[in-house]
Amino acid sequence: MRLSHKGKPFFVNESEFTALPGGTRGPGSFIYLHAWSFKWSSTSISSVSASYYRLDYNNPYINNFNQSMYYGNSVRCVKD
Repeated sequence: MRLSHKGKPFFVNESEFTALPGGTRGPGSFIYLHAWSFKWSSTSISSVSASYYRLDYNNPYINNFNQSMYYGNSVRCVKD
């Protein structure tokens, strides 16, 4: 779901999880800063890759992918 906060989009789901679109650090630059929110999961695929979730401002679903840890995604800390 796309909402606006001070003129910038952010994401809120049914459980009221909120994520600002921070993009990712790609090879040499930051990309998708105002469109997507990338969050690393705690799942390592190998010593050089891990699983991450992507939230898209115009897509109600959360997508899960695997990616090289060379890229820079955000983390979300959750307290049990």
